[in-house]
Amino acid sequence: MKTMATNEQVRKSHLDLSPVAERFLDFALSHPACRQKIDFLQSTVPSWIHELTYPMQTWPTFVGPEKMQVIERATIGVTELVRKMPQRIFDRDPKRIAQFAGQDNALMVAMHMEPPDGLAVGLARNDYIDSEKGFYCLEVNFAANIGGWQIRFWQELCRTNPPIAEFLQQEGLDPTYQDPLLSLLRFLADQAEPLAGGGPVNLAFVITQDFYRTMGPAVANLNDLYRQVLAERGREGTIHFCTYPQGLSARRGVLYHQDSPVQAVVEYSREPTPPDVYRCFKAESIRLFNSPLCGLLDNKRNLALLSEHEESDAFTAEERRIIRDHIPWTRDVVPGTTRYQGEKTDLKALLLGKQRDFVIKPVDGTQGQDVFVGPFVDPSVWQRQVEFAFRQAQKWIAQEMIPSRPYLYQLGDDGTGVHDVVWGMFSFGTTYGGGFLRMIPQDTHDGVINAARGATEGFIFEV
Repeated sequence: MKTMATNEQVRKSHLDLSPVAERFLDFALSHPACRQKIDFLQSTVPSWIHELTYPMQTWPTFVGPEKMQVIERATIGVTELVRKMPQRIFDRDPKRIAQFAGQDNALMVAMHMEPPDGLAVGLARNDYIDSEKGFYCLEVNFAANIGGWQIRFWQELCRTNPPIAEFLQQEGLDPTYQDPLLSLLRFLADQAEPLAGGGPVNLAFVITQDFYRTMGPAVANLNDLYRQVLAERGREGTIHFCTYPQGLSARRGVLYHQDSPVQAVVEYSREPTPPDVYRCFKAESIRLFNSPLCGLLDNKRNLALLSEHEESDAFTAEERRIIRDHIPWTRDVVPGTTRYQGEKTDLKALLLGKQRDFVIKPVDGTQGQDVFVGPFVDPSVWQRQVEFAFRQAQKWIAQEMIPSRPYLYQLGDDGTGVHDVVWGMFSFGTTYGGGFLRMIPQDTHDGVINAARGATEGFIFEV
């Protein structure tokens, strides 16, 4: 089990974020009202969003410009490295890419790679751990249907909570909240506007049938925000919600939702892209988020591949620095030797001999399922899992265990506790899109920090 953090370690973690974060720590500890939980469900936010959001953290996290520079470098830099893998590592060879992605049809991969391939404008959310060693990426998610944007609806309630408002007034602060949803809509408008000519700039959000039945109230809310984005550009347009395959159709090379032409499609479901949509994407009459080629790279093995190429001439000196600074040692779980801390060693013997130093996870896992964190697993269970992973070649990765810095947050109805934190950071193309936090009390988890496993979600306030 993990050793509990000391007060000195907690203070150091907050100071590393910003001097404001350290001062808020002192303020919160000296003001009993800060211990009280905000009842987010009693707020005036749209009722439909309650179904999409996990429990919220009462305290914001104050991050200064120096730390934000590190976070943005990691967020954009790691995502860009993954985008470059087809060229830098696979030399755009469809057979090699198909093999890496576990696909049987290299011809299909070749078709996806024909321009436009959509990689440069893909939407991603990376998960990071801020540790004593640095800010490290645990995984890259190239998908539109990734959570975290929902908490925007509560940021004003957090900001105006009386004890937090008192602290902000005392400090003379008006912190910036980088809203991932607003950032996304601005990015989509930028991509779609050149294709709209002088007409409306319309988006289509493709969602699941179940989601579609509950999204009625959301349409007006999200379109209000989208109209604000378009008003900044002197344009008009609409977000249309629909399902595949019947929601969109092409006529004379133009994609329509009913009688309304659309210039960008965001697939918030995992249904296959219909032929009409795909043809319009390849004809460059729409932008598609995310493209099928992005989907091939939505695999945890990409970090293993980058880690293995840490010293490769396939990347520039600056790109290699990003790998060293922000990607933990990661390997495919396959029989054979590897290099760890400068020494050549048998991978299986390494994992069995240094259990506490590693994590084993499936390459296609979600929500922390089937993740085995060495320090939290019984040795007999760890040994069985290592043996099992080696029998399933290229379906598991081993990653260096990166412990979170300890942070103090509000806990329970009226209390505080030391938490471990995962940072979920968005990138849209090469644009930093903001982020959010998932935190869980340090003494209550099994090494997996995930909202589906009991973590709360929190705000990043830039100061």
